[in-house]
Amino acid sequence: MSGNFDSLLRQASADAHALLGRKLHQPCTLTIRASPIASDDAAWAALCEGEAARGDGWIECASAVLAVRRGEPVPRRHGRPLSGEMVLGSDSSLQLRTAAQGWTLTVYEDQLLGSTGILSSGYGSGTTPPASHLMQRRQVLGTNNSVLDYRVYWTFDARGALRLQAARFCGFDLEQGA
Repeated sequence: MSGNFDSLLRQASADAHALLGRKLHQPCTLTIRASPIASDDAAWAALCEGEAARGDGWIECASAVLAVRRGEPVPRRHGRPLSGEMVLGSDSSLQLRTAAQGWTLTVYEDQLLGSTGILSSGYGSGTTPPASHLMQRRQVLGTNNSVLDYRVYWTFDARGALRLQAARFCGFDLEQGA
């Protein structure tokens, strides 16, 4: 009986490792670029102009949280932006957060890789870069029952434990009525 239990435990452990390694956590590279923003106008421009104007997102102001849909004008009557996130493309997003002296604008860009060689310097061959992170898709409930899609990025610390490093907004889940 003990042999069967040990066998089942080994199989369950192998199944969980396979599931976590390939489905829940997908290997990727992640580039993070942060820059300071000093003025209200520059903060609004970062969220509503250029590449950001072509994507979906949300903006939090002192008196409202605004859902921004691709190409729609964004009203500025709610005051200065406190934070926001916009999709720039299928592999990149921007995030604006209030900082001590204005705001910090952070751009996240990922490249999803295959399902082997997780976080290994020997990953892939040729020009494929090694995976620097593991990506996991998450959904959170927003205002008015909207569902927001995120990619969450994990990396290993010096002790080998998984640590959350970043998350980026990937859009609204339209199937959920957002």
